[in-house]
Amino acid sequence: MANAILIELGRIGSRLARDHGWGAFVSHRSGETIDSFLADLTVALDTGHLKSGAPARGERVEKYNQLLRIEEYLGYAGRNAYCREPTV
Repeated sequence: MANAILIELGRIGSRLARDHGWGAFVSHRSGETIDSFLADLTVALDTGHLKSGAPARGERVEKYNQLLRIEEYLGYAGRNAYCREPTV
């Protein structure tokens, strides 16, 4: 039984997941560069989840910083600001 899918850039699946009521996680790939694109993609796809790992390296920290900038720009904050209710 599953209710979510891991989305990696360049892979198909986010639309199929949404069409079938599944959640989705955007995931970084090994060898990432220090940019914030995946944070933007996470928000644009409305997945609500970004798998980027511990903020121990620059490429990860930048993604988290971009999510914070987006959150500030959109005007909502807090621990549950972007959590989606699970579909049953």
